[in-house]
Amino acid sequence: MPAEHVTSLTGLVPDDPPTVTVHGVDSLEGSPRPVKAALLVWAAYPEGWAAGICWPWQRFRGNQLRALLTMWVRAKQVEPFDGVDYSRVPRILVSGGVDAWPALPPAYPKLDRGVWLPLHLHAPRPDATGEYLPLRAAMRELSRLRS
Repeated sequence: MPAEHVTSLTGLVPDDPPTVTVHGVDSLEGSPRPVKAALLVWAAYPEGWAAGICWPWQRFRGNQLRALLTMWVRAKQVEPFDGVDYSRVPRILVSGGVDAWPALPPAYPKLDRGVWLPLHLHAPRPDATGEYLPLRAAMRELSRLRS
């Protein structure tokens, strides 16, 4: 499918997207670890290709912090699973810096929408430390508002 330029991903991303392994987006105790993420969209930009992904981020720091985290990563960080059909993953064109790219909607296979959707946060790019400090502050605020 040819890429088309979009400014919103509303209606493009399937509710049950295929999964991939993504490298360089999370670490625990300083050790990088791959994560299983939903592949929402491929995006062409002047320097190459990027992937829009969604994955359940969790940490236990006194209390549980968790959110569906969406972000843009370089395509080379994505490793497909053998035997999975990725042909229906939308392909789009984006321009400008990653901060100007459309925010990704939360979508993950077999998603319990009641639990996860209120805890969806979008980070334009990975934090190699896995800390996502601005998001942690936002999650604490969401948890406070929900209790």
